[in-house]
Amino acid sequence: MPADRASGGDIGVTPPSLFTTNPSQWFYESAVVLTGVSLGVTALIVRSRFGYQLQAIREDEETAQACGIDAARTKLRSLRRVLEEKHQVAFSSCSTPQELDLRLPSLFELHERRWRQRGQSGVFGSERKRAFYREIGRDLLQRGGLQFHTLEVDGVPVAHQFCMGYRTTVYLLQEGYDPAWEPHGVGNVLRAMVFERLIAEGWPIYDFLAGVTDHKLSWGGTVKESARLSARGRGWRGQLVAGLLGAASALRRGRREAKA
Repeated sequence: MPADRASGGDIGVTPPSLFTTNPSQWFYESAVVLTGVSLGVTALIVRSRFGYQLQAIREDEETAQACGIDAARTKLRSLRRVLEEKHQVAFSSCSTPQELDLRLPSLFELHERRWRQRGQSGVFGSERKRAFYREIGRDLLQRGGLQFHTLEVDGVPVAHQFCMGYRTTVYLLQEGYDPAWEPHGVGNVLRAMVFERLIAEGWPIYDFLAGVTDHKLSWGGTVKESARLSARGRGWRGQLVAGLLGAASALRRGRREAKA
């Protein structure tokens, strides 16, 4: 058969009918196909182990946990997946003095923004405290002990963790996140990413510091017992000093728990 007859000559090859319909008909058929695919994927997710876990948590979180479902981990996976599907998500760590100078003001602002939303003032409301973190940040960076991690969404920092690594432990000193992104769990998503990085680097211990909360325990934290010894003289002066020190300690503890 001649080549021009095989190809249709001047007329050309007739394409499949799917592409010869009018545009509105083509868009309609495409929408039907995409809708069917979406429904099929949704059905697969709902009937999967992960889908059953989400449904169980939605109905009764305590019962789901009693049945062996890790509610916190399941929620976190879901939050992270949705965040990464809908936005450009980036995790990074501070490694230069220039990066430190750029990240610290963002940490200060996000930390304060969260507390202002609650009608309170955070620790970075004090210039003295900000200067302290600038100083120890430079010192830790120089010594190789700075663990300053950032989560960016669509190119904008939304969460920070400022930590110190020493011997076998990484200590959380301060953190902050944008309260506008709280429904997306950006603080927890960043913590999960930090844990992944620390595990890959071989750090065996992460210390939350500053008291015990349900949130910290939900990450698998354990309570460390500590004891404080104090000595005082006999007589009313010693009793007075001991009473004042005890009251100050209780006040500090109450403030930490209120901010946790």
